[in-house]
Amino acid sequence: MVKLFCALAFDLGSSFSVELDENSALTKVKEAIKATKTQMVLCGAEKLQLYLAMDDRKWLTSRTIQRIKADLSGFERLESPQRSLLRCGLGEDAVKQPDDEEISKGGGHINVIVVVPDYTPGDLCYPDQLKVDEFQEALGLSSRLIQIEEDDDNSVPGFEWRNSAQHEESDQYTRYMAYMNDHLKVVFCPDESKMKPRLFLEDTSNKEILSLCGAAWLKFDVSGSADLIIVDRLAKHYRVLLAGLRFVIDVRKNLQEDAERVRHQLVLKLIVADFTSGKQHAPVGLVTYLDTSWYFVWVTTEKESTSLELHCAAHGFQLIRDVLSDDSAPSSQGNYTWPSASSMMNES
Repeated sequence: MVKLFCALAFDLGSSFSVELDENSALTKVKEAIKATKTQMVLCGAEKLQLYLAMDDRKWLTSRTIQRIKADLSGFERLESPQRSLLRCGLGEDAVKQPDDEEISKGGGHINVIVVVPDYTPGDLCYPDQLKVDEFQEALGLSSRLIQIEEDDDNSVPGFEWRNSAQHEESDQYTRYMAYMNDHLKVVFCPDESKMKPRLFLEDTSNKEILSLCGAAWLKFDVSGSADLIIVDRLAKHYRVLLAGLRFVIDVRKNLQEDAERVRHQLVLKLIVADFTSGKQHAPVGLVTYLDTSWYFVWVTTEKESTSLELHCAAHGFQLIRDVLSDDSAPSSQGNYTWPSASSMMNES
């Protein structure tokens, strides 16, 4: 079996792996990539374009790949769909990863760069500011950024990311879900003696839960998902996730390298979630590195798409806990005093 490490051309800072027999055809590779990245690959597997991630007969690494800026003009495109991995230079012997010491110095190897063509204008994976502006205009929303000054608080350590070439993406998911559950258990299950959680952290990375199609007031349809969501008992009881949606969360290991795109993405996701979810609570959006960047977005009753960025894990988790317990939230003036959350979480 061959374990190929791949990177999407629009998200080069994050690699993932697929495992196949070295005699498998390239069509099987494309199918495996789509199955692994359902949330990011919305076109048919056959439309994916694969490039050999080799420069001057050397594999790119998780560090050197950042330099190419998605310019693939000098890389070999793998075009014959029935050609085997072995014949493409992707056999088991050719793609062996370096040892741990080499990885720590230069990063793990990347074997394949994946281009996702022909995406539709509404795909939430590919938003731009124009699309966000058009969406907000259609809903009559204005934008607002709350700026605050934070005190230093190192009481909560940030999440410890591991080298993606050594650890499967699923392992990272398991670890950071456990990390988040641990710091939010006080609001998930406030009465430990009864052991009946009132809120749940759900993995939705492979579920297209955020879609809005056929709206007369919108010129385009939108579709996409989120890495995680927080829902209440209502959603669990009726098995309708959006009925009790509280948080829409995307976790990004390399957030700083593509912050603008993922923030545009979050705004669209949050607006779709707010429009389609139950109205007991307005959902809050969050994109985070789980360390020094916690970017929150919510829609107010005054139809403002409001954003706030915090810079330490202690404050990030505190805001999530406060919102979920309906006790406090950042004030509309931007003061970091955690007043009542009712102004932030009103029905929309």
